[in-house]
Amino acid sequence: MIVNGSLNGFSIEQRKWLIARLLSTSDAAAARAIGVHPSTVCRWENKAELDQAIAELLEDPRNQAMAIFLDALPKAARIKVGGLNSRKEQIQQAAANDIVDRVMGKATQKQEITGKDGGPLDVDLELKWPDGRTAQAP
Repeated sequence: MIVNGSLNGFSIEQRKWLIARLLSTSDAAAARAIGVHPSTVCRWENKAELDQAIAELLEDPRNQAMAIFLDALPKAARIKVGGLNSRKEQIQQAAANDIVDRVMGKATQKQEITGKDGGPLDVDLELKWPDGRTAQAP
């Protein structure tokens, strides 16, 4: 069963089968695509849960896309970290910045908002109550 877009309840082999099943026309074709005998898939104790997960994924394309992205995430992370070993310093710097930003969060940027010609910002607020009364904010 899929919880919050996660396939954590399934083995890696079963996750691969789920992704292959989304892209094929049968359970057997998906099994062959990942190098597993079709009878193995039929014998999985949680086959009913896998079938339910397929139904949920096919019902909502966003779930289907998320499952594919989650499956690709470890490879993407390895590629990003591999950029640190590039011979080009520019690629190393870009990879390092991306990793730090994803793990630590991007550094906050200071923004200043001013009025016309850099002067103070003039704000005029009018408060409205449900009964139709209005008042000016101080």
